[in-house]
Parts: sequence; C-alpha cells; structure tokens
Amino acid sequence: MRKIVVIPDSFKECLSSEDVCSIVENVVNMFVSDAEVINVPIADGGEGTASVIIDNLGGCFKTVAVRNPMGTVVDASYGITKDNAAVIEVAAASGLTLVAAAERNPMLASSYGTGQLMMDAFHNGITDFIIALGGSATNDGGLGLLAALGFLFYDYNNHLLEPLPCNLDKISYIDSKDVDAGWQKCNIQVLCDVDNVLCGKNGATAVFGKQKGADEIMAEQLEAGLHNLATVLKKQYKADVKTIKGGGAAGGIGAALNIIMNAQLYMGAEFLLNIVGFDNMLNDASLIITGEGIIDEQTLHGKVPFSVAEHAKAKNVPVIFVAGKITLSVNKLYSIGVVASAQTMHSRMSVEESISQVKDFLPKAVRLALFKWMGITK
Repeated sequence: MRKIVVIPDSFKECLSSEDVCSIVENVVNMFVSDAEVINVPIADGGEGTASVIIDNLGGCFKTVAVRNPMGTVVDASYGITKDNAAVIEVAAASGLTLVAAAERNPMLASSYGTGQLMMDAFHNGITDFIIALGGSATNDGGLGLLAALGFLFYDYNNHLLEPLPCNLDKISYIDSKDVDAGWQKCNIQVLCDVDNVLCGKNGATAVFGKQKGADEIMAEQLEAGLHNLATVLKKQYKADVKTIKGGGAAGGIGAALNIIMNAQLYMGAEFLLNIVGFDNMLNDASLIITGEGIIDEQTLHGKVPFSVAEHAKAKNVPVIFVAGKITLSVNKLYSIGVVASAQTMHSRMSVEESISQVKDFLPKAVRLALFKWMGITK
C-alpha cells in the first residue's frame, strides 16, 4: 500500500478543507489502486482553525451575538477545548465574508466583535486563548477588539475617539484604566496566517487593503494611521511594533495583541501542523497532496501549502499542489519539493466562474497532477 496524505487548506469562498479532502480522496482511489488515503483537514490561522483544533483536542463550540465589521449584530461561534481554552477566529466575528463586496469600507470596519467573543470567554472564567487572525475585513490595528476589552483612545486634545480605523491617525494616548486586571493573568496565543509586518510595502494596508475595499486615498490614510499607532505603542509600551513578523496580520491585530496584551505570535500553519501530528504522518508516506484557493507569492509567507512542502521536503516525501490558481513558476515549485501541480482555473475563465465550477474542475486538476506524479515515479 502507498500511504497518501491529503492535507489541504480551504479554497476560500467555495470549498472547505473537508470538501477538498473528499474530492481528492475520490480521485486518488480511482487512479491509484494501492492507495491508503489519510485525510487531514487543516488551516493556516484563518477560517477553519477552530474546527481543526477542536477536532484534534476535543471540546465544543459556543455561539454569541456580536457586532460584525460594519456593526450589524450577528451570531458568531468560538471553540472551547477540553482543557478550557477559547479558540477564537477573527473571521467568525470580523471576517471579510460577513460583509458584501459593495459594503466593504476599511475606514469603518471594526474588529469589535472579536473582542466581544474574547470577553464572553473571559467572563466565563477562561484564561487561555488561541486567536486565529486570518480572513479579517478590518484594517483597524486592533482598535475595535481592544475597545471591547475596555481600552479607550484619546487624541492630542484629550478627546475620546471612536475606536475606528478612520481615527488611527488621531490617536495620542491609549488608556487601560477600565480594563479588567484579570487579563494580565491570561495566556494568549495568536495564530498568524501571514508573516507581514504592520507598515510599509509588506504591511497590512499595502498587501491586504485593496481586498478589504480600500482605494488609494483610503490606503494612504490607513497607512498613516498604522504608522501613528506604531509611534504611540513605542512611546507607551517601549516596543518597536513595526518589525514584528505577523504584526500586520488581520489589519494589525497581531501587533496590538502582541504589544498590548503580551500575546505570543505563531505562524498558524506551523502551529496546526504540530497539533495534527503531521511530521509523524510523513514517516511512511509515499505522497502528500495539499493546496488552497490561490497559490502565489503570498503562499511562501507561511501559508499551508508552503509549510506542508517544507516539512515533506525535509523527509524526502514528494508533494503535489492543487489549487484554483497557481502563479508560482514550475522551478519555484520544484525548489520547495513539489513534483506535480495543477489548477482548476483556465486562461479564459473568470475568478467567479472558477469559484462556481470548482467542484467540476478540481477532480480534473487532481487527476492531472496524479498522472504527472505517477509518470515521475514509474
């Protein structure tokens, strides 16, 4: 038997990681007669992270009414492990998928709902937190989240500011007098889906602002606001927030939690690969199949396919990439241990068409990549 481990992230907006596993397994069983397929749904610190952790560590979910990024009250769930740790996805309360494309406004989008989830867990006696940052609609530097915990923000005239991203450039002082002292005893682990810093060309706004709805003018103001926030944090907390890898994740929530709440930042994919025991699975594996919606340069900054490929390459296990779209060169893929790859999107197909037809085209992509691998291994 040839052990084939299927360990994909979700294909955003169309397939969960469980869906991808099921499709890949069906194709593998059709064309590899001696296959033993091991399905391992995974995430990178974005959507699906809580399910991965609860499925592997045990626990349950709790649903709470919170504000979505634009202030509408919605139901959002978070996980509670058997060891009583809260597993909170920013995407659940402050996610991009909660806001219609036409309504996205990163000048007003708030992470307040994520803070509400944290407060609910805190009020129920939980002191251990795992916060997954991927999939956010916000670029507020964590202002909303912090406001939900009790932090206040003042301008240079000592006027109280609304905790909105449009006010980032006005902040002069962060007041913590109303924050429960019990937070100082909490252990907060933050899972970053990217390693981007807070500001600059590789920062939160420059890389992710457009997908959250920022035009050029908005992007300039948001970037200036994050620079100002970094200045205030350095003055009050004596830390250079601009250099923190992952500080730009979720529009700056990574930096805010690290500096203000003493949270530890981890790359989400690595954290979750450890939880599912991926390295042990590699010991007798013949092939690894992984992927996500889009595999591009951003994938190389801590996304699931790259982390999976790195671990597999260290143990000389070949890897197949399947995705909606792949923009990395064959040479780049080969350099990280990928022996075959295929995408569902065709040259004349729009992104919308690719998403709507992914269940038809993903099996074909998997089959093509498998045939390439079998040609290599024969």
